Amino acid sequence: MDNLIAVVSSLIEFFAIFALIFGLFRININEYLPETIFSGSLMTFISYWIRDVNNIELAAPFIQIGLLIIIMWVIFRYHLFWSALISVIGYVTYGIIQAIFVLLFNFIFMIDITNHDTLKYVLQISTGCFSFIIFWVFYHFNIGFNFVPHGRSVSIKLSKTSYYIIASVVGLLFTFSASYCFFEMSKAFRDDAFYMLVLSTVCLIAFYWLSQKKE
Repeated sequence: MDNLIAVVSSLIEFFAIFALIFGLFRININEYLPETIFSGSLMTFISYWIRDVNNIELAAPFIQIGLLIIIMWVIFRYHLFWSALISVIGYVTYGIIQAIFVLLFNFIFMIDITNHDTLKYVLQISTGCFSFIIFWVFYHFNIGFNFVPHGRSVSIKLSKTSYYIIASVVGLLFTFSASYCFFEMSKAFRDDAFYMLVLSTVCLIAFYWLSQKKE
């Protein structure tokens, strides 16, 4: 039963990540429903294999981001550059939302929920549902970004703002990775993990602000 709950909650997570990507970058989800179902199921299976079968928790997010980039490139047919950008933004946005929920749940329940299996599943499902709400808001009010072209053969023309956007994404990936590693090593939000999470949030805000300028 625990394995079934783990698979279902993981499936919700990956569908939520795709929903965030679609909402943030104004991608019509109806055009990619079969691809999304297949890709979400594939990532759930690989995530289960990484975490529960091989117990390599520390490497899981990095493998998942790499797989997500490949999926956006091969299955959704975006240029590799844009696949990397939207994958990192979607995944890390979800990660920051989940980190905020971890802090909130720890405060409410007065325990470290990362060591509590039932609450971990509640955390995953809650974060996923909140991400779907964000997707609906972006989709309904059409407030995402549309500067990402579709197709593998599109030309890449980088402006000064584009370089700033790339720098913010690289900074975001670095700070979020550091925050995750600190968290995994201590299994709690110590000061180092928390500060890196704050820096990740700053980089994410910088990305959204620069992307708005690019629009």
